[in-house]
Amino acid sequence: MTVNVRRDRLAAINLSTNMVRLVWNDALRGLHVYVSRVGTAGACTHYFWEQRSNAWFVDILASTNFNPLAVCTLDGDSPNDRVMTIGTRNGYILYESVGVSTDDGSSPSSEVWLGPIQGKRQEAFILKELQAILGRGSAGVTYDVFADVAAETAFNASSLQTGTWASGRNKSNMVRLEGTAFYIRITKTSDLPWQMENLMAKIRPLGDVFQRMLK
Repeated sequence: MTVNVRRDRLAAINLSTNMVRLVWNDALRGLHVYVSRVGTAGACTHYFWEQRSNAWFVDILASTNFNPLAVCTLDGDSPNDRVMTIGTRNGYILYESVGVSTDDGSSPSSEVWLGPIQGKRQEAFILKELQAILGRGSAGVTYDVFADVAAETAFNASSLQTGTWASGRNKSNMVRLEGTAFYIRITKTSDLPWQMENLMAKIRPLGDVFQRMLK
């Protein structure tokens, strides 16, 4: 399912109105797929494939002026000279650094969706509790829980529970929500970087009567 969604998104790119630029990011061990509008500025959706997790991420830059028209990796002798550079729409050449928390002074948003959490036979169950472990020194985050009878409707549903997590090991959060598909959304709450080390969920299958009621 994930592969089909990814192919559909990339196949839907209109090459008559968008230019596509690919560049390898050695620091992040992944491939950037920059999709920028031709001619006029506007909101653009870019993609990033991470080698370590074999996962795709969506990137939307903090300003439409940052959308790349040209990209290049400088491969110098010094480690500091090996950087990925971006020629932006506003005429600047920027480089990426993992040690900063803003996009050229603009604060970007950051969120991660985990899911869908489903059983092998898409049976109904109760999500009883969550316990998060963030990296030491990580900024705090907000979490939201979404649930419904199908993955698509759960993704588009309203948040049923929200809360915050701080750095390190957090106390367990009681959830007790019923459904056949769940999503967990994690959103940053400051300009500081955040790191998720582990997220544990406790679930319990529902009986046959509840299975029929939810379906």
